[in-house]
Amino acid sequence: MPKLRGASILLISVELFAQSPSPVDMDKRYLMAAQTLEEIRRREDVGAMRCHAWELFRGVNRMLAPRFPIPLREVPVWLTWSTKEEIFSSHALSFFDGLQILDQFRVFAGPPPLAGLDPTIPASSQIPLSRVSMSPAAAARMRARTEVPGLPGVFVTPIHKETIVAADQRFNDAGIVGTARQIAPFPDDSIAIKTAWYLVSSPVWEANPIPVWHGPPAGADPKDRLTSNLWPDHIRIDPTHARNRCAQVETSCPNLKPTPKATPNPDLQAIPIDRFFYVPVCKCEQAKALRDASGITGLAGIYPGDYVVLMGMHLTTREIPDWVWATFWWSDHPNEGEFSRDRPPFFPSPWKNYVMDTTLDMVTPRGPKGQPKAIYNPWIEVTTMPHLVDALASNCMNCHRASAYPRIAFPEPGLLDPAGTALGDKTKLDFLWTIGDQFHGPSESQIAPSVPKPVRRQ
Repeated sequence: MPKLRGASILLISVELFAQSPSPVDMDKRYLMAAQTLEEIRRREDVGAMRCHAWELFRGVNRMLAPRFPIPLREVPVWLTWSTKEEIFSSHALSFFDGLQILDQFRVFAGPPPLAGLDPTIPASSQIPLSRVSMSPAAAARMRARTEVPGLPGVFVTPIHKETIVAADQRFNDAGIVGTARQIAPFPDDSIAIKTAWYLVSSPVWEANPIPVWHGPPAGADPKDRLTSNLWPDHIRIDPTHARNRCAQVETSCPNLKPTPKATPNPDLQAIPIDRFFYVPVCKCEQAKALRDASGITGLAGIYPGDYVVLMGMHLTTREIPDWVWATFWWSDHPNEGEFSRDRPPFFPSPWKNYVMDTTLDMVTPRGPKGQPKAIYNPWIEVTTMPHLVDALASNCMNCHRASAYPRIAFPEPGLLDPAGTALGDKTKLDFLWTIGDQFHGPSESQIAPSVPKPVRRQ
């Protein structure tokens, strides 16, 4: 297998663009044959599932020299891919313009929970920001006009919601329901990645508690939305010796208030920032983009000299029709517990500091009490799900199976049958909420695109 190279050291002060003129695909040798994966799923071979997920993580995080302006000497493969906003708009965005509040906050939880946030600490460092990236094959299919199986002469372009509405009407006219009612599948080498980021403020890092996930707090109601400020365990991220630094930091930003100093909290363990993957904030416009993405104004923070730190990542590949699902998050104890198992030896930095869970199925392998397989990312599901959803029993595949038109309510944990009453008369969108999030309701009059049209930055 190809190996990752060392961490980046030298930075140049230029605008950071998320989309490469020629995105670099993941090496296909990291993918596995569908027949092999289906046999692993049939055997419920958790060890084999985990080994494959770790190899996918290694593959998408292979470091390479960027072919586009970026203040890092090396970047992971997925950082060269198009974001969903770029796919819909065909405009290149800077990395910081591509960050936004997690979709789950907007769809399920409403506005960010400002109550309880510490006003002396940058608000965006207490609410995760996110970006969705798609591999070249997946991005190409999003823009492609493809004939719908079972409907000769009917074509869908996923980024054009009106084509999905038209196909759904044709399914109605033809009386087609169940598993046959779906758009054309994505290519087998399609990959989608959703990441979650936290801000580290250089002036107040000593006082800024960063949550770390060690499992639900004792006695917690599993239906509670455990926003990260309610997690019981915290650290500090120390950027003082960061290897990835801005060559030049803008020191005067109109309309941006610098972060005031805060009282250090010596009770929190200090973790060097190089144990994370991170991106430095060098310019005023980058800081402003983060401030705009958070949707929060009037609070101190988000200023050049700060850092955006990768805390969590969803990774899914269409190696099998149900896709392969893996989720990763940073841990201060990355070699302990069930979520560290089966990581290959000599895994490269900083990726060896992330732990993982994975599944190939909505239900199996079952938990110790016979419950359906639960798989979630603490930064993406646990922080955002409302009290009506049992986030700690959620399953990536079950959630993404619900991506359909007309849109349905969020599914209960367990098995969402594609031919059942909730989904049978809906047009399935190949598990991708990047497509399904265009729709807010069951009729065209209720549809509103959830992806804002970006403004290209020169």
